[in-house]
Amino acid sequence: MLHLNNPDYTEVEFTRHLYLLDRNGTNHVEGYRLIFSASTGTRSGRYYRIRDEAGVEHAYYLLEFEKL
Repeated sequence: MLHLNNPDYTEVEFTRHLYLLDRNGTNHVEGYRLIFSASTGTRSGRYYRIRDEAGVEHAYYLLEFEKL
């Protein structure tokens, strides 16, 4: 479970875990599909970003669970 309510769990760790989850490719869990989105939120609001091993930036603005 990913959450920022624990003061010992930093935003950097949270972002890294988002990236690892996205990179893993697992996006179906117990009848739900996980959707990562960066779309328009990255232009105007707060979002999480991380650079991978090749220096490519990945941005996360919204995590959505869609019932299948």
